[in-house]
Amino acid sequence: DTATTEIYTLSLHDALPTPKKFLKLNRNAMPGYAIFVSSVIMQIFLFFVVMADNIYLAALSISGMMILPPYFFSGLYLWKATLRPEWLRNPSRVRLLRFRVVGVICSINCLWMIYAGGLDLLMLSSWFYLPGFFFYVKVRNRDRRPTPRNVISCFTVAERWQLAAMVACAVMSALFVR
Repeated sequence: DTATTEIYTLSLHDALPTPKKFLKLNRNAMPGYAIFVSSVIMQIFLFFVVMADNIYLAALSISGMMILPPYFFSGLYLWKATLRPEWLRNPSRVRLLRFRVVGVICSINCLWMIYAGGLDLLMLSSWFYLPGFFFYVKVRNRDRRPTPRNVISCFTVAERWQLAAMVACAVMSALFVR
């Protein structure tokens, strides 16, 4: 199954907190612990699907909202790249203008879609982004030697603000979103 393969691959590259358990193969040359973990996770989600009303629509809404921030930041980056033509390979004035228009339209469209979807969904989606920070810290600490003593010191100032905003959104969604 794909989840098991992903867990095993992440362990091979030392991106999971406990890679040794996930690397252990059973007598059939399969990553047994990874199969167990992915099966438990799938069973939990299947339980939620069976027990909750409209869970499919809720999952669809949240996943739709989760793709909007990356699109928004991609549009902002394209817009920023047109302000620094040295970042692009030999851009003509027409291409710079075209890229700038696409970046602005993309950013505005994403903001409108986030507003139309509701800020409650955006805050709720932060719960799904937060676990990624643990993998980020693991890989950042592995690639940057010596390893910092505390977790916060591996982040830049901008990343600390992003993490704080993500935690704040998660807490607010837990308190206010119904």
